[in-house]
Amino acid sequence: MKKCATILIMLALIAIFSNVAIASGDDPIVLLIEAKGSVFYSADGQKWKDVHRNKFLFENWRVKTGADGTCMLLNRQTEMLEPVNSNTELEIHAEGTKVIKGTVSTPESAKNLAGFFKRKFVNVQKYTGVRRYDRKSKKVKLLTVEDITLTDDYPDLVWENAGAKYDYQLLVGKKIFEVPGTDKNMIRFPVPRMEQDQSKYSVQVLFDEEIIYAPRKKSILRWLTDIEKKP
Repeated sequence: MKKCATILIMLALIAIFSNVAIASGDDPIVLLIEAKGSVFYSADGQKWKDVHRNKFLFENWRVKTGADGTCMLLNRQTEMLEPVNSNTELEIHAEGTKVIKGTVSTPESAKNLAGFFKRKFVNVQKYTGVRRYDRKSKKVKLLTVEDITLTDDYPDLVWENAGAKYDYQLLVGKKIFEVPGTDKNMIRFPVPRMEQDQSKYSVQVLFDEEIIYAPRKKSILRWLTDIEKKP
């Protein structure tokens, strides 16, 4: 009873104050709560971020705990509350979590919280949609070159800065590069030597560690080889 009351209070606060992750129109699957110690989340299983507050998680995202880390996952579809033990890594799915390593305790029914959670979720999504529209349409307008060629001598990829409060992620093929924000008018990032002559690339905009803009279409990045540079 005490646990349910605690969770209800948390959800009420989250509905008002939480920053919800934005993921290209998909709905969050799980709400991570009661994080203690070393708890991390990842959207791709490679780049991990600390959990500092209650967090909405999406399909295929991952959660990892350290030796002193524990948390609980509230699944809005299965209506189950799942305790995650220390030294554990798992993947989020609508039908339930997939344990990569470590252990989780037996899930508990959260049906008495399901209706409350869904109502609060809808309210948060409405707020997020308005906030997403405001950021994307009024504040974040990022254009990159659709087809660009780089070389060992000129490896810099350049785009206009959306603002000092924003950070960026540069995606080249399967690689992700974190690009910190700056107060300069232009962002300049030296791309490491590419193994392939041509790759798709895109630049995502982040605010408060959340992706608020991702282009629908990726551009082309070509790398001019030494042989191609010869006259």
